[in-house]
Amino acid sequence: MSKLTQTQIDEALILVMQKDAARIAELEAQRDTLLTICEELAESADYWSEYDVPLGIVERLNAAIARVKNHCEESLDMVARVKESQ
Repeated sequence: MSKLTQTQIDEALILVMQKDAARIAELEAQRDTLLTICEELAESADYWSEYDVPLGIVERLNAAIARVKNHCEESLDMVARVKESQ
């Protein structure tokens, strides 16, 4: 079995990072779409009949929105700290 050179290792890491970056961008777009839909649903909740929706769905929807927004803010803060350190 031959050993990999440092250049080969670096190239492999770059490819993995590029694939990860593309996947992250795709997931962020999906997250943004779902978040928009969830926010629209939450805003319309005042007009729902309590008999037409599952018990507690509005609270769960609002909690999910808050978690996603909080996670996004934490991620942006982390990216900013990394950029500042470079």
